[in-house]
Amino acid sequence: AVVSTQSTGYQETKDIKLDDVQCSSDDWSSCTVQTSHDCTHEDDLHLSCKDCGPGTYSDNEKCVQCPVDTFNDDYGLESEFECIPCPFMLVSDPGTKSFDDCVPEFSIVGKDGTSLYDKGVDLWYYVADQIEGTLFYRGGTVCSDHFNDTAADAICRDMHLPHGDASWTTVAESNGAKLFDFQKDKDIKLDDVRCSSDDWSSCTFQTSHDCTHWEDVYLSCKGENIVYPWD
Repeated sequence: AVVSTQSTGYQETKDIKLDDVQCSSDDWSSCTVQTSHDCTHEDDLHLSCKDCGPGTYSDNEKCVQCPVDTFNDDYGLESEFECIPCPFMLVSDPGTKSFDDCVPEFSIVGKDGTSLYDKGVDLWYYVADQIEGTLFYRGGTVCSDHFNDTAADAICRDMHLPHGDASWTTVAESNGAKLFDFQKDKDIKLDDVRCSSDDWSSCTFQTSHDCTHWEDVYLSCKGENIVYPWD
């Protein structure tokens, strides 16, 4: 809640009924008041009652941004005092306001902007022996700085897709020196991806970048190897 002083015309005919309101908690029973006063209507309180709003929660003292991989919206289903975990295998940025913004960690998006494969949502046997498209990480694109075939294999393996002979290029090179329309309003979420093996845990990266969408990774997952989700 927010308080300020404010005087409007209709107040002048009203009595001042409370003064010296002091509360030790957010429970009215904890408050003490005086019914006599030494005030004018210039001292009247203007009160604004509001909750923390989407993407935040109350810790009983202040509004706090929802942590990573959670959300809090205003549909009336979520608690003001906690954020809700994204569903299984979906992720989100801090301060996420909607379930709709919980996204797969990795996705491959086709040239028409539709998702071809979402990690944790789709299963490997729904795709062909090779799948290729624009690489997405947490709803944004991946810059190609320092990216190589080892990084390509590591990401394909992490998505439970064919790997061992994965390759990559930039989106601009794959699309005749043109960008796809669906890229243009997306954030670039990863840069400087370096992997020492085909295991994603061996990789380092930056979440800040110095790239443009011309450098976005276009990934091709292929090879004889598959790591199953239950392995």
